[in-house]
Amino acid sequence: MKRTFYTELSKVFGVLLVVAETRPSFTLRFGEGGEITPGWAFAFALLLLRSPLSAMALSAVATLTAEVLARKSFIKIVFNVSQVSLSLGLGTLVLLGQILDLERRVEMLARPGQ
Repeated sequence: MKRTFYTELSKVFGVLLVVAETRPSFTLRFGEGGEITPGWAFAFALLLLRSPLSAMALSAVATLTAEVLARKSFIKIVFNVSQVSLSLGLGTLVLLGQILDLERRVEMLARPGQ
């Protein structure tokens, strides 16, 4: 298998995603309402570098690991893993929709007489 720059960079972002999700010192908490981790930045970078499915899978694994280490209830773990996967999946659809719309606009501009 040929190693490329993007493959190596994806591995780095994958490790950073897991570290960012599992390290409580990086977390901004909002009382009982939730928390924000910097893992989203790495998940989005993976989404742009690799396939959306790999970004969703790695984010789900990182979230699952963090939630189990935090000893959260089963229902919270299931909800949070599902929410992360769904959010990345829908974000992918929006991103792809914008790219396809941009390609359509460029094609319209390239056609003479319209």
